[in-house]
Amino acid sequence: MPAPTPGRGGIEPPEGALYPSQILARNLGTLRRLRGYRQEHVANRMMFLGHQWSRQTVGEVEQGRRNVTTDELFSLALVLHSPIDGLFDPHVDGAGLEKVALVRPTSVAASRANSGESPAMLIDATDLHGILCGRETGLFVAWDHLGRLSRVEMYDKREERP
Repeated sequence: MPAPTPGRGGIEPPEGALYPSQILARNLGTLRRLRGYRQEHVANRMMFLGHQWSRQTVGEVEQGRRNVTTDELFSLALVLHSPIDGLFDPHVDGAGLEKVALVRPTSVAASRANSGESPAMLIDATDLHGILCGRETGLFVAWDHLGRLSRVEMYDKREERP
């Protein structure tokens, strides 16, 4: 199990910005609700894909109190029928986020933050998609009537969806 989300040494992102881990936490809850899924549903699908998740795990991730492993990230994309870049889309909930803060939560960063020097590197929120995915892709996922994964396809959004 991954460690709890680090406190980033007391470093908060600049006003109007979020860290990628905060975007993921927010989007997990948003996408789950948009799909009409309960936390138990997400946990059950994650269990099917080999992760020891419970309803509490989903809640901890949504609240930003638990990190997600790379393997879990890929599985969440399948469970939520979303490409990975969609899990990091800063505009998924219409919040109008303009900046994403990138910083390593190190003692050096914490000392800079305490001195008033901002250690956060900001990028435009719209550029996050370009970092994660060089083209407009979508993810088609199908589950059978028994709740088993039956089909996964990536598609170019500029073309007709499968």
